[in-house]
Amino acid sequence: MTTYGSIAARSQSDDGRQNQRWRFQVLAVLLVLPVVAAKAEQSNNPSSQAQPHLAGTFDVDTAAGLLAADVCLSSLPFSMSSSFLLNRGLNIRDVRRADSGSPLDFERDSEGRGTFDAVQYKLTEAPSSAGYCVRYRGAFPVFAVDSGERASTDWKGQIAFDGKTIRAADQSAFYPIPLADGGAAIAAMSFRLTVACAGCSAIYLNGSKPRAGATGNFESTVARPLLLYAGRFPYRSRARANFIGVEISDADADAISEGAALIAQAHSSYLSVPYGDQPNFLSFASVGRDRSLTSNTWQFVSWPTIAHDGRMQFGTLLQDGKLKPSSAIYLAHEMAHFFFGTIFIPRGPLQWFMLESTAEFMALKAYRALYGEAPYAQRIAIYVAQLEKKPPFVPLNRVEAPDQIDSDYRYRLGPLLWLALEAHVGADTVRNYLSHLVQTRVDEVVSYPQLREGLKRFGATTAALDRFESNCLVERPGVACFPTPSS
Repeated sequence: MTTYGSIAARSQSDDGRQNQRWRFQVLAVLLVLPVVAAKAEQSNNPSSQAQPHLAGTFDVDTAAGLLAADVCLSSLPFSMSSSFLLNRGLNIRDVRRADSGSPLDFERDSEGRGTFDAVQYKLTEAPSSAGYCVRYRGAFPVFAVDSGERASTDWKGQIAFDGKTIRAADQSAFYPIPLADGGAAIAAMSFRLTVACAGCSAIYLNGSKPRAGATGNFESTVARPLLLYAGRFPYRSRARANFIGVEISDADADAISEGAALIAQAHSSYLSVPYGDQPNFLSFASVGRDRSLTSNTWQFVSWPTIAHDGRMQFGTLLQDGKLKPSSAIYLAHEMAHFFFGTIFIPRGPLQWFMLESTAEFMALKAYRALYGEAPYAQRIAIYVAQLEKKPPFVPLNRVEAPDQIDSDYRYRLGPLLWLALEAHVGADTVRNYLSHLVQTRVDEVVSYPQLREGLKRFGATTAALDRFESNCLVERPGVACFPTPSS
């Protein structure tokens, strides 16, 4: 029986994989410090480096499973102007020049791209500096979840119709996602969009407040990965957060916000980088047959939205008017994705280590600051004990592809390796290195040699790194790698 409050590791929803090695029992939400100026928000967002803009219309019919769009991409750097991703279930009617409306020839370049369930298209002639427009539509199966209908699977890359709503996240590529020359998919963009949804009572688009009714206009000057949720559902907007999909009282909403603000402060203090964002929280019904209503086993993030399945009540995060410790650790992980996954976007062999293991490492730091040494040491001991039951791992310096870092590696071994790095090369070295990544990098390919050299730039010695590799970068790290927390 799945309940909130047990100590369990997270699922592999972030990379779109369905073989979950762990189950989360906690919904995570995130809150950011509300007093950060807009200028800081822009400087700490990928939009400050490259900000495509999306404008146009989406038309949705949740009863029939239909999605259509006519949208234009503009403000594209030259390196992003010729290729884009679009969901494989969406059929392109035409691609046009944004300024003149004249057609542009295009071709299907490849099937899929990384973690996106998409087709890659390439324009065979250059668009103008005004950008290009794409008109498309698609039909998707509708699974009446409340009547017991289920799909074979569900994941972040799926355009899902549950009989009441549509859920489409950035990983589904329900909108054209430009590709940079280096291969990075630029899913975050500013937008000005109109959404029409037949029979809907509410519409939500990531980064904007939810709107009541069957039509809504949405705009963001800050680059966001898009997430569309529209249909028949309740929502509540508070000063510092929006709660979407299930009912929540003002008192519970404010209690979640207050607890999360303490975690936000801990993260910001650790990295010396301010938050500059506002969160939204979504509770939805998964269409997958391995999921169920009222039971939460899956979460994902499309910043600034934290989404969880089961249509679980947000109030289950709380106990006696405060965040449960088990809620706080997961909340702290998701809040860390503001830095690692939104500002710093890793790619390459160590993608999941730099993304998920770093977020869990920061979650442990925040947990220690909030609850003290004894609970922190208990949690570390649990992580170590869980690893003893797992098969051997590929040592970090031998990882050649992201898929070699599985769920157990990302959420248990990885954060322990960061703690071990602190013990071997110094806590300030690790902190300064991570802070540097957040403050200066948006998109970077990371391999172990690059990680090693980066740590050396911030004070790690060759001898210390050699000891770390000898003690920790083995198939089964032991006590020499993971000493009892004492500092």
